[in-house]
Amino acid sequence: MDKPPRISEKLQELGALIRHLTGYIKLKAGDTPDPVRDDLLLQARQLLGLIEIYINDAALPMTPIKILVADVPEILAEVDKQLGKAFSLVLISKFEEARDVIDEGCDVIVCGVHFADGSMFDLLRYAKSRAGSKNIPFVCVKFVADAMSDAIFRSIHSAATILGADDFVDLGHTTRTGQDAFARLGLRLMALQRTIREAS
Repeated sequence: MDKPPRISEKLQELGALIRHLTGYIKLKAGDTPDPVRDDLLLQARQLLGLIEIYINDAALPMTPIKILVADVPEILAEVDKQLGKAFSLVLISKFEEARDVIDEGCDVIVCGVHFADGSMFDLLRYAKSRAGSKNIPFVCVKFVADAMSDAIFRSIHSAATILGADDFVDLGHTTRTGQDAFARLGLRLMALQRTIREAS
């Protein structure tokens, strides 16, 4: 009796199919500017990135990592909707509760710029000042487009980097739709998850 195909093999087949389709799209569209084509190719690249990470993850132990996500309640609800099935998330909207989760132990910290009335820097300082959490990846995220000027955003980005943030992801400025934004964050979290599993 034949063995059922492995998930990684089916993902490789899917990746090959997507590459063939994108090659066909490029061939038929030529060099003429086409926003629809460009959007399709962008989504294809994101999907290929996800497939590659899933293939690599299939060979690693499936120990779930604990991801603290700190932000305002409405953002947390969307994070849970978009990413809750793919990751082990602890969703927190209050500074004291986020601090307790860090003390108890987590593997990744994701904090929005609007968390707890601007407490992102306070949480970042707290995490990086303690021996048990200073090496935990801390990802600052601007989840939504708002009236924040580029100058203010650059100042926040620079300050977070100086305080020890490991990454700063601007989902509101660089993506076209909410789903695209969360796909980008999902890719970043998958990469961190893979790194943590490889190190364990």
